[in-house]
Amino acid sequence: MSKKTAKKKPYIQKKFDVTVALEQHKKGKNDLYLDLMTQLKKYQDVKLLKAYLTDFQDCVSLLDGRYYDFVRDVSVVNWFVNEALSKHYLSFLKRLVVAQPVHLKFILQKLLQHFKPALNSSLPVDIQQKEHWILCGHIQLALKSIYDNMPMMPNVLMSLLQKEFPYFKGNVFTVECYTRNLLQISMFMPDHRYKILELIITKMVNFDVLSPRHEIFPENESDDLTEMIDVVAKTEFDLNTGQLMKHPQAEMLDVLMHILLSHIQNVAYNNFEKTSLPDGSVQTKIDLPSCKKLYRELLLIFENVILPTHKTCHVQFFMFYVCKYHILLCDGFLDYLWKKFSNPNTEPIFRVTCSSYLGSFLARSKYLPVSSLLVCLEVFCQWIHDYIDMASNNKDKKPAFLKNHEPFYYLCQAVFYVFVFRVRDILDSEKAIRRALSWNFQRIITCYLNPLKFCMPQLVNKFASITELYQLAMCDTIIEKNRREILKEESFQIAYVDRDCILNSFFPFDPYLLSRSSLFIQPIYREYDTTVPNNQTTYLKNHIDDDDDDFLPQDVNDAEDRTILSIDEFSLFNDCDKEISSGGSRAYDIPRRNWKSKGEKNEIVEAMMASL
Repeated sequence: MSKKTAKKKPYIQKKFDVTVALEQHKKGKNDLYLDLMTQLKKYQDVKLLKAYLTDFQDCVSLLDGRYYDFVRDVSVVNWFVNEALSKHYLSFLKRLVVAQPVHLKFILQKLLQHFKPALNSSLPVDIQQKEHWILCGHIQLALKSIYDNMPMMPNVLMSLLQKEFPYFKGNVFTVECYTRNLLQISMFMPDHRYKILELIITKMVNFDVLSPRHEIFPENESDDLTEMIDVVAKTEFDLNTGQLMKHPQAEMLDVLMHILLSHIQNVAYNNFEKTSLPDGSVQTKIDLPSCKKLYRELLLIFENVILPTHKTCHVQFFMFYVCKYHILLCDGFLDYLWKKFSNPNTEPIFRVTCSSYLGSFLARSKYLPVSSLLVCLEVFCQWIHDYIDMASNNKDKKPAFLKNHEPFYYLCQAVFYVFVFRVRDILDSEKAIRRALSWNFQRIITCYLNPLKFCMPQLVNKFASITELYQLAMCDTIIEKNRREILKEESFQIAYVDRDCILNSFFPFDPYLLSRSSLFIQPIYREYDTTVPNNQTTYLKNHIDDDDDDFLPQDVNDAEDRTILSIDEFSLFNDCDKEISSGGSRAYDIPRRNWKSKGEKNEIVEAMMASL
């Protein structure tokens, strides 16, 4: 007879008594305690783990600082195998930190580390990301519960948020997930939102300085005008398709800018809370009080983080974006920049930077009313005239060197830049042209400080063409004089003490090159318009005499929609400001002559020598 084999019963893990294990461990008997820890780490039976979590919650009063190792070992266990078990675990952590605050820092650190997922390459990414967002939701609830029960929790949390921020060369999804969770924390900790935003924007600045424009699109360094226009067209195509940025730091910055601008939008619209109108329709209203509070926080971050940083390319656009939600915010930003610039106690470098922000903001913002633009230009011109009076009447008259009058020169450049960029809006009628005459550009350019000598040469040429076209100022004589001075200095190799201090051509709101986040910027961003509107063409036809037509381009009256300047003169704006990116050191690009070889006579030099 064959023996019947007896069926083996499934092995059921024996559950240890947690209270007894802890008491024995306290007395120095560690056998039961070690068996308990081994069982937790080795076996992943959900029912058993749930039972242990219930016992842990009953024993939180025993888990003082002497049981730090126990809390650490428990946190190593994978409690997130399913949603129900993770809820039990987070409930235990909440009770633990409330009963034993000594473990608060460690528990918060372990929770924050779950905001930095490590994706498994062998599993579908989208499924892992979906599961991770569910886990983050549970952790957010746990943090909120701890915050509601422990007033001291934010003091510990804020230092950990900075410490746990992912490495800047890490995975994009890791940085994205961590940043989104930080902003979610700021929703239930509104008093600490400023510090959280400051941390995020500071990290974004690090990415920004590592991704300059010429590295994002290296083709912009081309010298050929046709190639440069093709690059601009290619750039616009890439931005519209929303493709990944090839530059790794630019890709990271693009993701973070998209997250930040989305957060600003959610706050401004109160998470898109809808209100019903009497006619039955539904609309989304801007929450102005929340928007103002967020604006003040962002403005403070702008002052402390952005202004001191040299030549950031994209991160400053969060101020450009938040100002679109109300004219009060827009005027407030302009007022802040102007007060900082006009305050003589402000450091010169900050005054210079503020003038660049003023010029770029006035030129690029679509939402800025023309009335505000005109008021700003009038205030700027009045300040310039007052400065000329003061400098001219000063007994200790300083030479016209950039280092002596730096804020003056930078504000002049900002005025010229805005005037050229917004000429269609500024000179839209006869009354507007008469108003522009009151700004007295002629006195500005002919004063002894000679601002045209220090401004960007391409900008000077455009400004001269437009002002002479409308008979607002005559710049050709001064430009030619400045060119001759530079030519003379170069011919005799004169060491000009101020030649290394040419105006820095930095305009912070230059074209936005990040693909994802450009969806927020493009609708409110003004591109350079090269055409003359019909009403201005009619004015030129009726008010400029035949004797003055040397200021006019050919056939100005034959075209309804033509350019004031030639295509070569538009390279400043149509080429994403190649002059700005290259950062040339010369004040003017003087056409080089074919100098004769050494030993031969040079007629130009001889003529200059004869005139001395």
